[in-house]
Amino acid sequence: MLAGGSGNIALDDTGCPNNLVGNTLIRTLSRFHEQGFATAIVDAPTGTPADDGLGGLRVRKEHAQDLGRIVMDVRARSGAPVVIAGSSRGTISAVNAASRLSGASAPDAVVLASPITQGREGGYKA
Repeated sequence: MLAGGSGNIALDDTGCPNNLVGNTLIRTLSRFHEQGFATAIVDAPTGTPADDGLGGLRVRKEHAQDLGRIVMDVRARSGAPVVIAGSSRGTISAVNAASRLSGASAPDAVVLASPITQGREGGYKA
Protein backbone atom coordinates (compact mmCIF):
# COMPACT_ATOMS: atom_id res chain seq x y z
CA MET A 1 0.00 0.00 0.00
CA LEU A 2 1.36 3.35 -1.07
CA ALA A 3 -0.02 6.39 0.71
CA GLY A 4 -0.17 9.77 -0.95
CA GLY A 5 1.31 13.05 0.13
CA SER A 6 4.91 12.74 1.23
CA GLY A 7 4.56 9.00 1.73
CA ASN A 8 6.27 9.50 5.08
CA ILE A 9 4.10 7.31 7.28
CA ALA A 10 6.59 7.13 10.15
CA LEU A 11 5.99 3.48 10.98
CA ASP A 12 6.74 2.64 14.60
CA ASP A 13 8.65 -0.43 15.79
CA THR A 14 5.52 -2.57 15.53
CA GLY A 15 4.73 -1.43 11.97
CA CYS A 16 1.89 0.93 12.89
CA PRO A 17 1.64 4.26 11.06
CA ASN A 18 2.06 7.53 12.97
CA ASN A 19 1.64 9.93 10.02
CA LEU A 20 -0.85 10.13 7.16
CA VAL A 21 -3.44 8.25 9.21
CA GLY A 22 -6.19 10.07 7.31
CA ASN A 23 -5.00 8.67 3.97
CA THR A 24 -7.62 6.37 2.45
CA LEU A 25 -5.42 3.28 2.39
CA ILE A 26 -3.94 3.82 5.84
CA ARG A 27 -7.31 4.71 7.36
CA THR A 28 -8.94 1.53 5.99
CA LEU A 29 -6.20 -0.99 6.83
CA SER A 30 -8.39 -2.73 9.40
CA ARG A 31 -11.10 -3.25 6.78
CA PHE A 32 -8.62 -5.02 4.49
CA HIS A 33 -7.50 -7.20 7.39
CA GLU A 34 -11.12 -8.01 8.30
CA GLN A 35 -11.60 -9.31 4.76
CA GLY A 36 -8.56 -11.57 5.05
CA PHE A 37 -6.05 -9.51 3.08
CA ALA A 38 -2.43 -9.29 4.16
CA THR A 39 -1.00 -5.80 3.76
CA ALA A 40 2.42 -4.20 3.49
CA ILE A 41 2.69 -0.46 4.02
CA VAL A 42 5.53 1.24 2.20
CA ASP A 43 7.13 4.06 4.18
CA ALA A 44 9.59 6.71 3.03
CA PRO A 45 13.25 5.72 3.50
CA THR A 46 14.68 6.14 6.99
CA GLY A 47 16.31 9.51 7.42
CA THR A 48 14.19 11.20 4.75
CA PRO A 49 12.92 14.60 5.90
CA ALA A 50 9.21 14.39 6.75
CA ASP A 51 8.29 17.07 4.21
CA ASP A 52 10.19 15.36 1.37
CA GLY A 53 9.37 11.74 2.03
CA LEU A 54 9.09 9.87 -1.25
CA GLY A 55 8.58 13.14 -3.19
CA GLY A 56 11.21 13.05 -5.94
CA LEU A 57 11.84 9.31 -5.52
CA ARG A 58 8.43 8.17 -6.73
CA VAL A 59 9.39 8.23 -10.42
CA ARG A 60 12.86 6.73 -10.09
CA LYS A 61 13.87 3.31 -11.34
CA GLU A 62 15.38 2.51 -7.94
CA HIS A 63 12.04 3.10 -6.22
CA ALA A 64 10.34 0.68 -8.63
CA GLN A 65 13.07 -1.88 -7.91
CA ASP A 66 12.52 -1.45 -4.15
CA LEU A 67 8.81 -2.05 -4.67
CA GLY A 68 9.63 -5.13 -6.75
CA ARG A 69 11.60 -6.58 -3.84
CA ILE A 70 8.61 -5.93 -1.58
CA VAL A 71 6.30 -7.66 -4.09
CA MET A 72 8.53 -10.74 -4.14
CA ASP A 73 8.77 -10.80 -0.34
CA VAL A 74 5.01 -10.48 0.16
CA ARG A 75 4.32 -13.14 -2.47
CA ALA A 76 6.83 -15.52 -0.83
CA ARG A 77 5.33 -14.96 2.62
CA SER A 78 1.69 -15.17 1.59
CA GLY A 79 1.69 -17.48 -1.42
CA ALA A 80 -1.00 -15.23 -2.83
CA PRO A 81 -1.24 -12.77 -5.72
CA VAL A 82 0.15 -9.33 -4.89
CA VAL A 83 -1.65 -6.09 -5.71
CA ILE A 84 0.06 -2.72 -5.47
CA ALA A 85 -2.46 -0.12 -4.32
CA GLY A 86 -1.66 3.58 -4.37
CA SER A 87 -3.73 6.58 -3.41
CA SER A 88 -3.23 10.18 -4.49
CA ARG A 89 0.54 10.71 -4.93
CA GLY A 90 1.03 7.04 -4.10
CA THR A 91 -0.41 6.30 -7.55
CA ILE A 92 2.78 7.76 -9.04
CA SER A 93 4.78 5.06 -7.22
CA ALA A 94 2.28 2.35 -8.21
CA VAL A 95 2.36 3.24 -11.91
CA ASN A 96 6.15 3.57 -11.85
CA ALA A 97 6.41 0.03 -10.46
CA ALA A 98 3.79 -1.42 -12.81
CA SER A 99 5.48 0.08 -15.87
CA ARG A 100 9.03 -0.99 -14.96
CA LEU A 101 8.72 -4.37 -13.25
CA SER A 102 8.43 -7.74 -14.94
CA GLY A 103 8.67 -11.38 -13.99
CA ALA A 104 8.68 -12.35 -10.33
CA SER A 105 9.01 -8.75 -9.12
CA ALA A 106 5.94 -7.52 -11.02
CA PRO A 107 2.64 -7.13 -9.17
CA ASP A 108 -0.33 -9.22 -10.27
CA ALA A 109 -2.49 -6.10 -10.37
CA VAL A 110 -2.43 -2.38 -9.63
CA VAL A 111 -5.16 -0.31 -7.98
CA LEU A 112 -5.17 3.48 -8.30
CA ALA A 113 -7.36 5.42 -5.86
CA SER A 114 -7.75 9.17 -6.41
CA PRO A 115 -4.90 9.19 -8.91
CA ILE A 116 -2.85 12.29 -9.61
CA THR A 117 -3.46 13.33 -13.20
CA GLN A 118 -1.46 16.56 -13.32
CA GLY A 119 0.93 18.64 -11.29
CA ARG A 120 0.43 22.30 -10.54
CA GLU A 121 2.73 25.24 -9.97
CA GLY A 122 3.44 25.48 -6.25
CA GLY A 123 2.08 21.99 -5.70
CA TYR A 124 3.77 19.51 -3.41
CA LYS A 125 6.63 17.94 -5.43
CA ALA A 126 4.68 18.30 -8.68
